[in-house]
Amino acid sequence: MALVTLQERRIAIFEDSDSKRDRLCSLVRLCRGIPVPAVQHAPKLDALRDYFKSERIDLLVSDHRLFEHRDYATYFGAQAVATSYRLGIGGQPFLSS
Repeated sequence: MALVTLQERRIAIFEDSDSKRDRLCSLVRLCRGIPVPAVQHAPKLDALRDYFKSERIDLLVSDHRLFEHRDYATYFGAQAVATSYRLGIGGQPFLSS
């Protein structure tokens, strides 16, 4: 199996669980990417363009339910990923248990 490398790309991580966010950051580092976790809360959906630009984000990885553990976001991760694609940035929602 070939190793997937992110070649120093900046990866935004939206995850409301601290432990799962840490694991995703580790995975991104393992693939030679630079994790950019949104720790306290995810940016508002209508502010994603500015967030991606200011943080120089190349890709978004997001949990689907961003509001299970606390008031982290008011939208689903799939909405953030769809917005990222509309803005020309790739993304990947994932379902975690």
